[in-house]
Amino acid sequence: MLIFAFLALLEGSNKLEPIVGMFCIGMLLLGYSISFEINDAYSHKKHFRIFGIRIFKSQLDFFKPEYVTVFSSTGVKNSEWGPIAAMGKQVNDHSYVVRLFKGGQYFSLYRTKSYELAKSNAEKVGELLKIKIHFRD
Repeated sequence: MLIFAFLALLEGSNKLEPIVGMFCIGMLLLGYSISFEINDAYSHKKHFRIFGIRIFKSQLDFFKPEYVTVFSSTGVKNSEWGPIAAMGKQVNDHSYVVRLFKGGQYFSLYRTKSYELAKSNAEKVGELLKIKIHFRD
């Protein structure tokens, strides 16, 4: 979107409003993020941010977990679209996931490529919520 706005501006388009609109939408899409606040009182919040500035927060409906787990996850990205398609290959995406469980319910907290970072975050969450930690390789 930002590229289209820039190209339209270079082309000398007569109307500036569509260009400004595309630029603003592009900036919102680039800077938008969601984060979660988890505490030991179980009054968890979901934060909506743009470029790190909180614009809105809401109560997060959340269960009281029985345990937290760290496990490795491998996914395959097909070569149907993007730069991988030009090479004609598949790419394996390996990461470690920190997830809270209660019975059959789960909530994914964190995903990273580093096992040490995932383990550290799981230990912090387990200590905060006073629940067991399970590690799976």
